[in-house]
Amino acid sequence: MTAVSSSRVAPNEAWRVLRRRSRLLWWLLSASLPGIFFFAWLLDGVLRPSLLLSLLTLAFVVAIGVAGLRVASFVCPRCGKPFFESWYFFQLLRRECAYCGLRREVPPDREG
Repeated sequence: MTAVSSSRVAPNEAWRVLRRRSRLLWWLLSASLPGIFFFAWLLDGVLRPSLLLSLLTLAFVVAIGVAGLRVASFVCPRCGKPFFESWYFFQLLRRECAYCGLRREVPPDREG
C-alpha cells in the first residue's frame, strides 16, 4: 500500500487518485449487503449456507478495510502530511488538510 506523495505526483493527479479511491470505498460500502446476499444466492449449493455467508462477509470486510486504508493513506499535495488525520483525531470526511488547511480539490498554488 503506497501513499500518494506530493513530491511524486502533481496536485491534480493526487486529487484524481483520491476521488477514485473514495468512489471505490463508497461503492464497496453501499454494495456490501446486497452483494453478500447476491453471491450467497448465486453460489447456493456450492458450500454450506453458514460457511458461505461467513466467507462472503469476510471478503467484503477485508475489501472495505483495504479500500479505507488506501483512502486514509492520502497525503496532502501541499505539505506532504496525512490529509485526514492529526495526532489526536482521524476524520475520513474531512474537507481540508488536518495540518495546513488546504481545502479538498483545490490546487496548492490557488489556495489563498
